[in-house]
Amino acid sequence: MSTDRTKHGSVVLVEIGNDWLKVIQVDRGATGLALVKVDLEKLDPIKSASPDLLSRILRKYPSGSVYGCLPRQLATVRMLDLPSTDPLEIGDMVELQAGKLTPYSKEEIVADYKIVGPSRDGYTKVMLVIVQRSVLRNRFSVMEEAGIPLATMSIGTEGVLNWMRKAFPSGNGRGAVAVLDVDAAFSDFMVIAQDRLLFTRSILVGAATLAADEGARDRIVKEVSNALQTFASENSGVKVERLLVSGAGINVPGLSPLLSERQNLPVEPVDGLQIFRKTPSQPALHQAPYDAVSLTPLIGMAIDLDRLEFRLVPESVKLRKELVQKARSLTVLGCLIISTLVLLSMWGTLRYFFKRAQLADIRQDVSAKADEVRAINQKLRLVEVVQQRSDPRLALFNILSELRQALPEPMQIMVDTVEFDGERGTLQVSGTGASAGDIGSLVQSLEKSALLADVREDGSTTRESSGRFRFRVLCRLEEVPDAG
Repeated sequence: MSTDRTKHGSVVLVEIGNDWLKVIQVDRGATGLALVKVDLEKLDPIKSASPDLLSRILRKYPSGSVYGCLPRQLATVRMLDLPSTDPLEIGDMVELQAGKLTPYSKEEIVADYKIVGPSRDGYTKVMLVIVQRSVLRNRFSVMEEAGIPLATMSIGTEGVLNWMRKAFPSGNGRGAVAVLDVDAAFSDFMVIAQDRLLFTRSILVGAATLAADEGARDRIVKEVSNALQTFASENSGVKVERLLVSGAGINVPGLSPLLSERQNLPVEPVDGLQIFRKTPSQPALHQAPYDAVSLTPLIGMAIDLDRLEFRLVPESVKLRKELVQKARSLTVLGCLIISTLVLLSMWGTLRYFFKRAQLADIRQDVSAKADEVRAINQKLRLVEVVQQRSDPRLALFNILSELRQALPEPMQIMVDTVEFDGERGTLQVSGTGASAGDIGSLVQSLEKSALLADVREDGSTTRESSGRFRFRVLCRLEEVPDAG
């Protein structure tokens, strides 16, 4: 048994064909798959689907991404054996082959491919899908006009392959299973082995033709026979073990027995809705006119979108999406820049007002405590004065002792008065000397004192009648740096 890769969530699928418009919603939950809504509209082959019709129908569905399914008959599919195993080389080879396998120019087509697997030694089997650009552009445009753009589009054959993976997980045998999915205007024949699509062919006989023309059953049986023969010639060693008839084929009377009889294979009609635990009561899918429509491709695509490898999108749509995405990115970037600037402006404004309020509070506190500050300053000044006055250098004993040491021999200098100003730190010494030289010696001795500085005579030295010289020496206390 293969691993069940079903994702949870709801998905909406749209197929715009030449004859039918199909819309389904599938819920993928833990308890299983549920077909929630189905809308089927018969289209005028000339007018096709209109934006108004799509808008009216899709308005009933949940908003979100809508995925497109391209009918198999509108695409050219080729299975190629390329002589390389290098993905880059394979891409180049496919690009060359795409231009050769269609009468249209490269500018008129959209091509995509997927690697099916190894073919033989040194070869790789590739499935190439080619679609006219106008076919895709028409479908993308009409969806955009309806206001619900398509996320992407894949081919219906991939949807049938997905449905097979879910409904009939592959075994370990080498045998293959053929599937004939019958739609209203055409049928999709394919061969699947080991969950890989080995062969596909579009048969231009559908349920509408089978119901109106009895000879159409013989034609479709012959087409199936030709397809099986072509597959056998291209895939030697792979045997088709049974044939499954799905889609509207289960509603065509006698088709399955006729196929079994002509192909000598077990033929099994399979209802594509059997994988759902719940289906809507309306529309009645097994009654006319809806019994001529196949939902198998859309159901398979809804089962697991991640396994769809084809992305059939016109370059103009890709370019427009890229431009829209870039515009959105630039818009988001611009919004982020503006938001950042606004936040910075708000932050700066708030910071300014906060600082301003903080400064106002500080000024208010300063004003409220001005008297206290002045009182504290006065006390600090008083403490400073007290400290200065308590300086041991200001002690009169120390000053007189320093002065005594500076005096020369007795009778040469006689000191009359000593005036000391403790607050200013100045000292004035007055007296008489035997000679001017003795007074100069006194000044020099005082200059050498560690306590005194700027020692000088005041310039008023005079000679008395007794022959002695009257002097006055001024100096100040040496400033000693605070040790703290």
